Amino acid sequence: MVNRPKLKVSGLGWDFGGEVLEFEQARLFPYGGGALISVEGKVIGSYEDLEKMIAKEPYKQKLLLEVVFLPVIVGG
Repeated sequence: MVNRPKLKVSGLGWDFGGEVLEFEQARLFPYGGGALISVEGKVIGSYEDLEKMIAKEPYKQKLLLEVVFLPVIVGG
């Protein structure tokens, strides 16, 4: 079984900002909802992608992952 790290979340304007969450709470993240979700510097598109990420090195040994919500700004 894969150990599930906690998630330290930051980013402006999101309900989760500034909190340390249990991994399962990542199911509630706004995937595709006006934000890019960066986990340890890699963009994640779904909860399933996040599960795949933590199953691999170097993430599977981590106890805490940094999560940043980045607003998507459309314009030109």
